[in-house]
Amino acid sequence: MVKYTLVYFDGRGRAEVSRILFELAGVEYEDKRIKGEDWGKLKSEMPFGQMPILKIDDDVTLCQSEAIEFYLAKTFGFAGINTLEEAQVLMIGNCVMDTLMPLFKMHGVKEEEVKDEMKKKYQEEQMPKFLGMLEKLLVSNKGGDGYFIGDKITVADVKIVGIFEWLPVFGINVDFNKYPKLKALNDRVTTEPKIAAWIARRPESKF
Repeated sequence: MVKYTLVYFDGRGRAEVSRILFELAGVEYEDKRIKGEDWGKLKSEMPFGQMPILKIDDDVTLCQSEAIEFYLAKTFGFAGINTLEEAQVLMIGNCVMDTLMPLFKMHGVKEEEVKDEMKKKYQEEQMPKFLGMLEKLLVSNKGGDGYFIGDKITVADVKIVGIFEWLPVFGINVDFNKYPKLKALNDRVTTEPKIAAWIARRPESKF
């Protein structure tokens, strides 16, 4: 039996998709959460000075959240059923990250006026464009009433949950009713019994 240890801060952030995949697969793992005050001591031990990392049997360490997510999805059967679907899964994942990346850049800005301008541009211009394109991609698969790829849930669908959770954290107001297919997909994913059970019991966090 493989021993998995997922290491990240005490929050959802870039580790939550991986946690959801573990729960969805019913695979045990150690959810190791690092306190902010301990991060300075541990940073030099990380391959790229970043978290999350995934330790596999204490022999292999994976870094970069996207790589960890795809490894888990592929291992647990949530990465598509062939190479084309795997590529589509990666495509959707990259699109989701494109949607969120302006927020991450905004977070690092110290000047409030600059940050306010970035937020205004994102909310009025960038976000509607990104969400509209994701809605169109979803609709392209059998009308958008199932999942992004094929007939079953993949990591691409799990990643969409991040958009619904991240935007409010950054103070972005979204009328998700303008994107009914995305909203319905998020509802399907978050009400999946194993995922819903995790969401109900996971530790409270600000991000």
